[in-house]
Amino acid sequence: MRKKIGLYVGRTVCHRAKKRIIKEFLGDWKMEFSRLCDYADMIKHTNPGTSCWVRTDRESHLGKTLFVYFYVCFDALKRGWLEGCRKIIGFDGCFLKGACKGELLVAVGRNGNQQMFPIAWAVVDTETKHSWSFFLKYLIEDPNLDTRHGLTVMSDMQKVRWFLYCILFFYFLFLL
Repeated sequence: MRKKIGLYVGRTVCHRAKKRIIKEFLGDWKMEFSRLCDYADMIKHTNPGTSCWVRTDRESHLGKTLFVYFYVCFDALKRGWLEGCRKIIGFDGCFLKGACKGELLVAVGRNGNQQMFPIAWAVVDTETKHSWSFFLKYLIEDPNLDTRHGLTVMSDMQKVRWFLYCILFFYFLFLL
């Protein structure tokens, strides 16, 4: 502003202007969270065979519904993994930055060209043992996703690695 127009604009004014522009372009993201269940229903309706689950918490704050977990596994990705990928699944998580904080948990496979192939993902509030067990439970129980025989699992998670292996070990040992 100083070079183009010759005006001095302070940091606070710039920060407020940036927040106003972001709010105008992104809309009210808090209102969008209230429509997350509708979004999940629309995903299931428009993509038959797709698994999409939302978990919310109504007990923590009376009168408010809090977002906890969101899981998606598209039918086309299930079929693609079964038909064209090796029986290997890698798990990882990363932080989501921006207006909506959280973490993204992913399960990816490897196709014939050694490329990463997304299988399923979940957006969770925080990366905990409980959020990983939610993700793995839905991934294991997902219909048409054969994760039972001859599967190799990779992970670089330090915090929950032992928990992941324990869940998979007990699932394959006792439930099959």
